[in-house]
Amino acid sequence: MASQRLPGSTCVTDHPPIDCRTSQLAHTPPQGPVGVGVYDSRFDANEVHSLEDLDARLKGLSLEALQYWRAKTEHLYEEAVREFGAQSVAAAFLAASLAMHDNRIALLQSRSGKQQARLQDLIDAMREGKAVKDAEVKKAIRDLLTAERNKPESPSGNDSGSAMAVVSEAVKQVSRVKNKQFKELLDRAKRPGAHVTDEHIKHDLQRVLGLERQKQLLGVDDGNTMDLVAEALDFSHTRRKSDLRQLIDRAKSGTHKPTREQVRAQIVKVLQTERERQLFGISDPKDSSTDELINEARDAMSTVHVTIGPVTLERK
Repeated sequence: MASQRLPGSTCVTDHPPIDCRTSQLAHTPPQGPVGVGVYDSRFDANEVHSLEDLDARLKGLSLEALQYWRAKTEHLYEEAVREFGAQSVAAAFLAASLAMHDNRIALLQSRSGKQQARLQDLIDAMREGKAVKDAEVKKAIRDLLTAERNKPESPSGNDSGSAMAVVSEAVKQVSRVKNKQFKELLDRAKRPGAHVTDEHIKHDLQRVLGLERQKQLLGVDDGNTMDLVAEALDFSHTRRKSDLRQLIDRAKSGTHKPTREQVRAQIVKVLQTERERQLFGISDPKDSSTDELINEARDAMSTVHVTIGPVTLERK
């Protein structure tokens, strides 16, 4: 049986046998992160948590604030070295804090950091309700991503995460502004006598959906866009059905009858919004009003005028 012999070679050899305790000579290393950026093993859980919290807070500071707090931290580090020694835990903790400040300052002074700060300024302006052009945000995002691709490898390896967080926030803020504008457009279109065309609603709806796809790719979800899309599709569908009903009533009245092409074109529009509502899952399967209206419109087409082009008579 396997438990009846000691580990060792199974062939004939002149070398001395393998130590019977070979499998116990090295202990399994403790669990934890590996590679560059590992904290001093002397730090306890509270000290590690404090450094992680500091790293998160530094990402929200400006270059001037970082330089100010670095000077404060350096003064504390020098005091810790004089009082406890350079090899003390207190000095090591403050040295790690200084390294975090230096990494963040170097990032903000780099091209990537400057582009990130520029995009953050645009985000702050949108939050304050100021007018920001789409082209400015697109250019700032493009410049930041270009700088991220071209920058050298960072020792900590986590700087790209902060840049992508800013990009995600920028897309989220642009989506919030466009959703608000689209909501105002829908509210205006619902007022009696308003002149908001289907083409205008369709154009803005496509822009809102394009931003929603970008947010999904970036893992951002505010939970408001799809409700707005459903409201827009319902409104467009109801308005198109109302226009088709007016054509049917005109066809039945006998006066100012529409042409067959007008009725057919309106039927296509109604079917288009109905398919879109089905794709988004907002169409009620039990609602047969659309089918009944389409069938009524087809029956009315037999009574409408047929437009014929000019006729040329030739002499025999």
